[in-house]
Amino acid sequence: MNRLGTGPCYPGGWESLKDRSVRGAYRLSHDWELDRVPAKAALPALERLRDHLKNTGWRIKGYGKTVNNKWEVDAERDGDTSDDGVVRQMVTWYANDQRLHGGNAGPCAYEPGWKEGDGPPGGAVQAPAVFPAP
Repeated sequence: MNRLGTGPCYPGGWESLKDRSVRGAYRLSHDWELDRVPAKAALPALERLRDHLKNTGWRIKGYGKTVNNKWEVDAERDGDTSDDGVVRQMVTWYANDQRLHGGNAGPCAYEPGWKEGDGPPGGAVQAPAVFPAP
């Protein structure tokens, strides 16, 4: 799986149903997944990812084994945006089915010229192919 998507933007994060998204803004997110990733490959990769993110200015919010036999790296950093957005990244390895899943979400982006009635800002996006289709 390799999915790129857009959705409503909540600059301070979505805290409750009363929060309202920013008009004309959207958040871009990317999710990906790899199957058949054994522990001998996944666990050292997560450790290297944690170290790389830490060394390049990311705050490590979580690292290690979690519930349900999962391992993950959870990191964030401040976005260089006018809304003081936060960029998040998480990579999780599921031991039970040897699956590696990653995702990140960027800060708010603003669509130039967007106005009420145009539909949701950001529009449809398509992730590029990273592996040949079977």
